[in-house]
Amino acid sequence: QMCIRDRYQRRVRGKLLRAMSFIRNGGKTICYASPQHRYQPAGASSNKSEPAKSQEEKQADRDEAETEKLRLEEAVEHQQKQVEMLQEELQQLDAKTDQDDDDDVPEFGERVFKCKVAKGVGYRNTPTFGDKNKDVKGPVGDEVVIASGLAQGPQAVFLQDARNGLWLPLSNPEGKTIFSVVGMASETDMKEFKLCSGVELN
Repeated sequence: QMCIRDRYQRRVRGKLLRAMSFIRNGGKTICYASPQHRYQPAGASSNKSEPAKSQEEKQADRDEAETEKLRLEEAVEHQQKQVEMLQEELQQLDAKTDQDDDDDVPEFGERVFKCKVAKGVGYRNTPTFGDKNKDVKGPVGDEVVIASGLAQGPQAVFLQDARNGLWLPLSNPEGKTIFSVVGMASETDMKEFKLCSGVELN
């Protein structure tokens, strides 16, 4: 007569093995292990892989990734436009600042300078003491000249005569002042002053 006994567990070399079934056939006892009752350590978990995604799920993942990619590209493009706008505003501010600086600098125009040296001062061809012009007589005493501009020379500042384009130092090499400023030529009554001839000597 065949009968199946209950399964049991036992330890083998320190490991707890799953129960097995036994079959008694006549006077013999036969151990029986069904596929679902194979030996395995007690408490061990089976390595079951996750079910494969369906085509619909894969497509949904791809669509989601593409949507996120488009969102990031739009965000980057928006940030780039913001940067370009700020750079344009900065350039406009720089241009305005430069214009304001230019507006703050008054035009030199033509100004009257009065000689303070009794023996006079000679003209120079360039804003340099050594480059003397011997053909044109310079101002003496209280004579005045009309200057159209100033230039910084190696040793002093020079004024440029508006009539002949030659140069006169505002101070000597030691720093002593040679000319004093009278004012703008357009606002000065030249009848009150003696204008240096500034012409070539005979």
